[in-house]
This record gives sequence, structure tokens and C-alpha cells, in this order.
Amino acid sequence: MKNLVLMAVKSRASVARRRAALRGPVRGLGAFALGLLSPTWGLAELVKRQLDDDWATVFIRLMNGVYLTFAMTLMLVILLWPLGLSDLQSTDWNGRFLLLAWYPFSRCTEVFVAFLRDATHKLDPARRSRSLLSWRGRVALALRSYLELVIDFAIIYALVPSSGWQCGYAVKKVTDVISYSATTITTSGGGGYTATDWRLQALTGYEVACGVILLVVCFTIYVGHALAEFPAKPSIGDPPTGGAGETVPQAPSLAGD
Repeated sequence: MKNLVLMAVKSRASVARRRAALRGPVRGLGAFALGLLSPTWGLAELVKRQLDDDWATVFIRLMNGVYLTFAMTLMLVILLWPLGLSDLQSTDWNGRFLLLAWYPFSRCTEVFVAFLRDATHKLDPARRSRSLLSWRGRVALALRSYLELVIDFAIIYALVPSSGWQCGYAVKKVTDVISYSATTITTSGGGGYTATDWRLQALTGYEVACGVILLVVCFTIYVGHALAEFPAKPSIGDPPTGGAGETVPQAPSLAGD
């Protein structure tokens, strides 16, 4: 019996060593693939590794504002494009569409991955985060990223070929793609447009997933932690307490008890 127990322990230890040996290469391959899909995520990870915790926090705040400003600038360029939105739309799903949609898709993927990882870390108290952002700061970061997602996905939809929409009816105005993106990320509908091509349907589903992760999951976790830091207020009817937890003597009643 003792030998069987020892054999079982050795077998488990051997399996654990094999898993640990495979974990490193698998993670490296996954990070490489994600870096190709989202170069902005790969760049951010490389920069943060070279910074300490304080500067990594400053870098996160800075880039969050820079990317939001850049997305708003791109949307303004599309809005003021002299030849109209139809001139920007691609004729197929290759070539110009992939080239122009790569950056906004990269940013959407970076936001999705970053907040998903941060949310899972916050659910594990044993994990230490390098970011020194407060919970209020994380809520503000999530809201700005949420706005950027709406704009970035709107830019991608503006480049989609007309064949991707129902009956080939492409969007005609910038407000149409913004409306479609905003209603999609909030899971309230498509703003009157219907995606028929499987690639556009996949993009639409991906935006819904980004919205759920960012606003529902992360926002709930951040706000919950932020509220937990506030001191609890005494309930109605509880006797007031002093600073050391001692009960404060109450004044005599004027009714002549």
C-alpha cells in the first residue's frame, strides 16, 4: 500500500513537471500570435516590462488618453472626408480593408485582452498587480476605453464592403456606423442595419463580447472594490460609536424620561 502511494505521488509530480515545462513555450507562442494580431498590445507589454510600477501606471494612463484622442481624430477625418463615406469603403475584404482596419482592430483586441486579464487578476487576491491605479482610476480608464471601442469599431464598419450588409445596402453616413457600433456594444440592436456576411457578423459578435467584458465584468468588479473601501455607515437606530469603538453616551431625552 505504501509503495502504491509513493508511485501515485511520483506520477503526479512527473505530470506537474511536464506541464510546467510546456507552459512556458505555450505562453510564448500565444503571446507571439497575440502580438501579430494586436501590435499595440505587444508594444505596450514590451514597454511596461522596462518600467517600474510607478512609471508603468503613468504609461497606462498616458496611452489610454493618447489612443482615445487618436481614435477621435481618425473619426473626424472620416467625417470630413470630401468624397464621402462611400469612397472609403472597400470593394472586397482584402487589400485596403485589412490594411486600414488593422490598427483599430489591434486596439480593440488590446483593450479586450488587457481588461479581461485585469479582471481575472482582481478576482484572485493572491495575485499582485503592477498597476498602482486606484479603483476610481480603473473605472475612469474603463469608461474611456469603452468610448474608444465604440469609435474604433465604427471606423472598421465604415471600411466594410457594401456586400457585407443586407441586400448590399452599405451605410451612407458616419452617424450610421457610430449608431451601429454604439447599439451593438450595448447589445440593444444594430441601429437599423443587418450584417449578412459572416466576417461582419463575427466583428459584430466580437464587439458585443468586448462590451460585456469591459462594462459588465470589469466595471462591476472595479465599482464593487471601490465601494468596499468606503467605511460602513451605521444603520438607523444603532448607537453612535467613538473613534475607538466605544459607545458615545446619548443626551437625556427632553420628554423627561
